[in-house]
Amino acid sequence: MVTRAVLAVRTGRTNGSGPVRRKSSFSLGGEDEAQFEIAEQEGRILLRDADAPDETVVTTRESLRAFLQGIRAGEFDRLLG
Repeated sequence: MVTRAVLAVRTGRTNGSGPVRRKSSFSLGGEDEAQFEIAEQEGRILLRDADAPDETVVTTRESLRAFLQGIRAGEFDRLLG
C-alpha cells in the first residue's frame, strides 16, 4: 500500500503550451515510463496518463481531495492485486 504521494515538478511544459504538469515521485522510471500527470488550470484540476496525452480528466479540488482521502484510507488497494 502506498502511504504517501509526493508530487514533483516536471520540468517545462509537455507540448510548449498549457499548464505545467506534475508527476508523482513514485512514478515508474524516467520520462518515457508509464505515469500519471496532474496540473491546475483556471481553478480546475487536470489529470492524464502520459501515454494518452489527448485524454484528460477534468475535476475539482474537492473531488480530487475526496478521491485522495479514499486512496489514503486503502479503499482502492484491492485494485493493485
